[in-house]
Amino acid sequence: MNSLHRFILGTAAITGLVLLMPNTTTTQPVQAATWHHGTPKAIRGDWQRGDSKLTITSKTFTQDRLGWATTRLTKIRYQKVNATTYKLKGTYHNGNLTTKSQHMKFVKKGSQLKFKYSWASRFQYLGWYQH
Repeated sequence: MNSLHRFILGTAAITGLVLLMPNTTTTQPVQAATWHHGTPKAIRGDWQRGDSKLTITSKTFTQDRLGWATTRLTKIRYQKVNATTYKLKGTYHNGNLTTKSQHMKFVKKGSQLKFKYSWASRFQYLGWYQH
């Protein structure tokens, strides 16, 4: 009987200590990638594809196409998705049309750049531009 009594007291003591111990395994909340102001340095410059020309500066994205109104993106913020892919968002301008919250996605591989006017995977990229 004495050993049973000792076993019950020991089990109760261990259970009490486990319940009273502070939680030593803290979890960190998941942080989304940071949004930065401007454009990534990796994609800045002049890019050409046929009669379409892209000019990307630290604060603007401009697309000039023969026979089309100039397209611009201002008030840009970007997020790095991986080593070669960036998401951009900003204010879209096309002639007299201004739309807020335009989303774009860029992929750079070597001296080539492709982009699309959406983050969704169902939309196609607009071809490769040369630096």
